[in-house]
Amino acid sequence: MAKELKDNADLKRYIALFAFNEFKRKGVKAVKMDDLASGLGISKRTIYELFEDKEELLVEGLKNDAENTRKALSDIVNEDKSFFESFLKWLSVSISQIRGINCNFLLDLSHYQKVQEYFNQQKNERHENAKYFMERGVAEGVFREDIDYDLLITTHDMLKEALVNSNVFNEISYNVFFKSVQLVTLRGICTEEGLKILNKYEF
Repeated sequence: MAKELKDNADLKRYIALFAFNEFKRKGVKAVKMDDLASGLGISKRTIYELFEDKEELLVEGLKNDAENTRKALSDIVNEDKSFFESFLKWLSVSISQIRGINCNFLLDLSHYQKVQEYFNQQKNERHENAKYFMERGVAEGVFREDIDYDLLITTHDMLKEALVNSNVFNEISYNVFFKSVQLVTLRGICTEEGLKILNKYEF
């Protein structure tokens, strides 16, 4: 299939998508450039013509993933129905996809400087997106009004970063982290009306 892609931008995106799926399935360090070339049916030289190294491939995959998430959330925002219910449907699908991610993938991310630089560059955007989501929830009456959401988001980011750096994901899956931390937090900020909606979903 890759050989049929004539445009370099299309080929680059195709390679990045394939590589990112392999990284998530096996862990970044476990995937060799030779493996990617073989799986793609192209030469390793072709990959290196488009990407400096595996780390650049990883960053490109993260950027594509972030863009897909951004588009999905944008579609939710533009829907006429309940923002919270639409978000929960999207979250349910996302969590089911996360279950297939190798825990080594999350651990490996902390070892790449360019990845950390990318995450730092995106920190403000992630914070503002999360705050917007919570403000929409407050406006809909599904989230409590008496919470400092800036503080909550900052604390959550610090906790997640600390857990990654402590290698805790060697012992637990991301699904356990979601249920034990993120879902607990989500339930904690819900009003009674929000909990009624949230309880319709199984994660």
